[in-house]
Amino acid sequence: MEAYHQTLKTDAVRLIREAYEVAARMQNVDVSHLNAGRPKEFRYRNRGDLVREFTEIANAMVQFAGDLGLITAEEAMSIAKESHAGHPEQLD
Repeated sequence: MEAYHQTLKTDAVRLIREAYEVAARMQNVDVSHLNAGRPKEFRYRNRGDLVREFTEIANAMVQFAGDLGLITAEEAMSIAKESHAGHPEQLD
């Protein structure tokens, strides 16, 4: 059972890191192009809104993994700090 828990933990950490990377890559998305196919009420006002939405998704994943006991609060902080260090523009 411990090996299974460790596998889940490893997968959770990997997926969370990937989610923060996706949020950081949103800095390079052409928002006007993205908005072209979206209804007016679902359009992003600017790139910051887009990055913020994807960062909130990553934050929700951290919360969920913590609630399941897959990561500790310290591990969650470490992942967030790593992400911020690699992409300081993402979370500012």
